Amino acid sequence: MTVQRVFIHDNYGQGWLGGGDNLLIENSVFVNNGWKAPNLSHNIYISKSGINETIRNNWVYQSTMIGGECRGASLVVHGANTNLLIENNVIWEDPDAVHASCWGIAVDNGYGGLPEEFPGLRIRGNTVVNVGNVGIGCAVCQDVVIEDNTVVHQASSHGANVIRVPNRDENSYPDLPQSDNVTVRNNTVLYDSPLPGVGVRLGDGDGSNYTSTGNRIYYTPGSGMVAGCESYNGGDSITESGGICQNSIPQNLLDDALAKTKIPEV
Repeated sequence: MTVQRVFIHDNYGQGWLGGGDNLLIENSVFVNNGWKAPNLSHNIYISKSGINETIRNNWVYQSTMIGGECRGASLVVHGANTNLLIENNVIWEDPDAVHASCWGIAVDNGYGGLPEEFPGLRIRGNTVVNVGNVGIGCAVCQDVVIEDNTVVHQASSHGANVIRVPNRDENSYPDLPQSDNVTVRNNTVLYDSPLPGVGVRLGDGDGSNYTSTGNRIYYTPGSGMVAGCESYNGGDSITESGGICQNSIPQNLLDDALAKTKIPEV
């Protein structure tokens, strides 16, 4: 199935729900979908199972708007999905119009212990702005590359684990495969919040073989990022190299990211 150049908006339930082999969703706009229920409704919900699914070049805004704030992940994937590609999407919310449960991209287990895994996952080139306490995350994911994304966090109401693997507790479901062979590289994080946060958070006792390389994390002086740009659990076999942790945000990078957060003419 192919979805191209479609404007999907103002739906009570999901904006998109489903999955399948060779699914393609591209060059489409998703706005204000999923206001049925917090946490359970979304702009884009890839579900069940599929091989070689692609979600690219979409604009995604106002997910699960309840009480004037986003209360559910904008782009979520649950199930058993192999070689999933999520690239060059723009996902955003208005500053401080988000609850902590409003995430950007979440590819993780959500079916209460049923078989789920995400081998061959690629998340690259996306721009994610002001989406809550996780910008990009995955769990039960193997042979993963998260690269060349830009994530902005400006909320004054909550901090964020901006890029996090795993973003859910994998040990709660011992029958599920844990994350393994995860590479997080060449991402840019712009963190401007007074509350505690981490730019890249890997491990936490789950999974193994994590690599973080070339990530550029910028934060404003006095922000909650001072505690650490990257966080690891030492028992998780983590390799880190070549990153930047700097207490100033280059204005040109912020301007470039924010300039993308506009609904195109359709």
